[in-house]
Amino acid sequence: MASVTAPRTATLDDLYRIDGKAELIDGAIVHMPPTGDIPGHASAEVAFSLRAHAKRTGRGRAVVGRITPRVPFQSDPRGARSFVPV
Repeated sequence: MASVTAPRTATLDDLYRIDGKAELIDGAIVHMPPTGDIPGHASAEVAFSLRAHAKRTGRGRAVVGRITPRVPFQSDPRGARSFVPV
């Protein structure tokens, strides 16, 4: 009789060892392509605007780059669990 071994579920520690952009989705590491020029420019404009607002109001701060806090896993309606960096 043949036995079937389920694939090992990836963990947050596995995700942190990945080079480049990736997300942990339903126990699997999914590599993300670079964003490109237009989305990169748009995100920079948002960050600059948020920074100006924070300085003007004295509240909050804007961050850019690969800031990846630990956040709880989120479930979608299908029951898939994902870790999405903010």
